[in-house]
Amino acid sequence: MSKKQVRLEYLDGLRGAAAILVSVVHYLMVVKSEGMVAAWEAPFVTLFTEYFDLGKIGVVIFFAISGFIIPSSFKSGVSKKASVKKFFISRVFRLYPVYWFSIPLGLWAFWIIQEKDFSVSIVFANFTMLQQFVGVKNIIGVYWTLQVEIIFYVLCVMLFLLGKLNDRCFSFYCSIAALVVAILMSYLRGALEVKLPVAVPLALSVMFFGGLWRELTLNKDSEAGQFCIIYLIFFFVSMPIISVFAYNLDMGWGETWYRYLISYYSAITLFCLMTSKYKLVGPVFSYLGRVSYSYYLLHPVCIVFVVDVALPFFGCFPESGLFVVLGTIILAMMLSSLTYSFIEKPSIKVGRVIAERRLGV
Repeated sequence: MSKKQVRLEYLDGLRGAAAILVSVVHYLMVVKSEGMVAAWEAPFVTLFTEYFDLGKIGVVIFFAISGFIIPSSFKSGVSKKASVKKFFISRVFRLYPVYWFSIPLGLWAFWIIQEKDFSVSIVFANFTMLQQFVGVKNIIGVYWTLQVEIIFYVLCVMLFLLGKLNDRCFSFYCSIAALVVAILMSYLRGALEVKLPVAVPLALSVMFFGGLWRELTLNKDSEAGQFCIIYLIFFFVSMPIISVFAYNLDMGWGETWYRYLISYYSAITLFCLMTSKYKLVGPVFSYLGRVSYSYYLLHPVCIVFVVDVALPFFGCFPESGLFVVLGTIILAMMLSSLTYSFIEKPSIKVGRVIAERRLGV
């Protein structure tokens, strides 16, 4: 196996593991609210929802992986215009087809089954993937991370055109600047009691760090290593300040400062370890990585199907939340395998063909 393949494999494995972490916390919260948690399971449910928020850990790992990968996806050796167009085509055909497929499933689960209110304008806005930029709510809650990804893509394009995308020093300054913005926003969030999106600058900071971490771990760049050390120190010092400012007050937002702090510390630590010393490799992890995007988008629909449709239909309400979680994970994996094979994989191939024919790259 080539060096390049190994790199892709362990990143796929980590991405797949992160997707499962996100789904597990969502499933645990549902079975907990439905009273399906056995007495012996309760301490574990509390630990992984109230302290180690597996969902937040998984999402932060996602962002770090994006920072690790996206800046390097701009093609060198061709014009900047052609490279940007290729990047745009690849992202559109990678993200949108299965995302569009998830919308009607989300409407079925949350509009028809759970009777949430979605107007026609909300539905149309969601098809653009830009709904949060105009203040429109997401049909499926996990869509919010895609808005952050889009912001990062735009920043990468701008930096690429300015010749700064692979400038390690500039990336370091961007990562620190985003952390400073997060501190300021967290202070204003607590002082004004306004739900400012502190997670956005934090995510962007982690993404820029991911690019520096790539230079250190893959290219053994000593300057990038120095920047990574400084960033991690600043990150670990800043997070208690951000967490306490933003989440120390109980304003009905379902957050606590200690859960936020523990989860971010855990996510960055896991990302660093599992992209350097403890890599997830092998066919199982490669498979998880391939279907991770579909799994991430569709897993909320699966828990609605299991808890609100399947269990009532069969009249079976198990006391074990673990049983429900495992069953729903299996269902989500089966559905994701189908959507990857029949939607994601073909659309990615079409995007590559279009890029080759139109741009010659």
